[in-house]
Amino acid sequence: MEERKWGFCLRQRLLFLGYRKNAIKAAKSLGLDVDIACLGGEPSPVHSYPLNIWYSESEEKLTEQIKNSFAPGDPGYAAILALTERSVPFAGRLRDQLGVFGMSEASANLCHFKNQMKDVARKNRFRVAEHTVINIQTDMDFLIEKWGWPLIIKEAGLSGSRGMKFCWDRSELVEAWHVGKLVEALVRGREMSIESLLFGGEVRFTNFTAYHRLFEMNLVPAKLSKEVSEDLLDFNKRVLSAFGIQSGMTHLELFLTDEGPVFGELAVRPPGGHILCLIEKSYGFDPWKSVLQIAMGLEPDLSPWSGKYSGAWIIHPGAGKLVRIEGKDAILRMPELDKLRLKVNCGQNILPRIGSGVEIGHAIFSGESYDQVAKALDLARETLLFTVESPPR
Repeated sequence: MEERKWGFCLRQRLLFLGYRKNAIKAAKSLGLDVDIACLGGEPSPVHSYPLNIWYSESEEKLTEQIKNSFAPGDPGYAAILALTERSVPFAGRLRDQLGVFGMSEASANLCHFKNQMKDVARKNRFRVAEHTVINIQTDMDFLIEKWGWPLIIKEAGLSGSRGMKFCWDRSELVEAWHVGKLVEALVRGREMSIESLLFGGEVRFTNFTAYHRLFEMNLVPAKLSKEVSEDLLDFNKRVLSAFGIQSGMTHLELFLTDEGPVFGELAVRPPGGHILCLIEKSYGFDPWKSVLQIAMGLEPDLSPWSGKYSGAWIIHPGAGKLVRIEGKDAILRMPELDKLRLKVNCGQNILPRIGSGVEIGHAIFSGESYDQVAKALDLARETLLFTVESPPR
């Protein structure tokens, strides 16, 4: 789980695995050349800025295209960054193959596959949810009796609640039960996350994110007592040390319980949920630039908390035909609103929400207190109303 030796790199070309426009914007502002490789369909819109952009469902094809893009004597990439959860193991493989500084494939796998990361956490004496990977011999009835309801079914290597199913009875569990998936007991606690920026083997920045509404609303920074904050700072550092994380950005999900924090999952890539936007508003620096500076071996631009709170509402009213939107003018008049973006119009079909990163739009709020932003988020949800015709079964 050790990373390669950290050091300054003079080469200026980066490879992004995954398409995130704010990462491209930050690279451009820093004068860095960028190639992009996407495991999946063509991103939209495709910017003209990157040197090359490739997209395929095949890692082998993408690897071939990447390798063939170099002229003889080309020094290669200064860094390879996974910008999506799906690309984390692929990034490790490419670094190993191309001799690029950063997390190896073996370490990336431990921070990607949920069963492996939870096993690492448990071996290092962190509390984790009861879990097991389903195989043909897994006794469903035994787990129901042992862990109770609900039981949670997850894909081993997906993020943003993709593939997650909360099962409240046996019929739901039978439908979701598949060999290779992870089945997990529910943790009774308040879920939240910790974002960190590491440089030179040290944690240089830490943020606590409150999940004001799980999978729907995030608020930065979380409202915690001094004692809990200090406990979580220590917990976070011990987790990152256990996984051998030396540099880059991490997103640690955990549960606050009466018995202390419970490890949830650890991501070694910039999080979604508009958390980086909220960090920029509340702290006054661009975390995307900091991520790229760290990747280049440069001291990151950071600043302390400004005293400002910010929140994001990730909007998705359910699948079906969008018939009516009400309350838009009212929400636009809210003093806490910084941005409202809706990506669909009436008459268009809304696809099912297969993960928390799927949205039809979002709203960003800011204020001088946690409670002010929390109330604005709740009021916005009550004000902006969508009428959706459910798709026929």
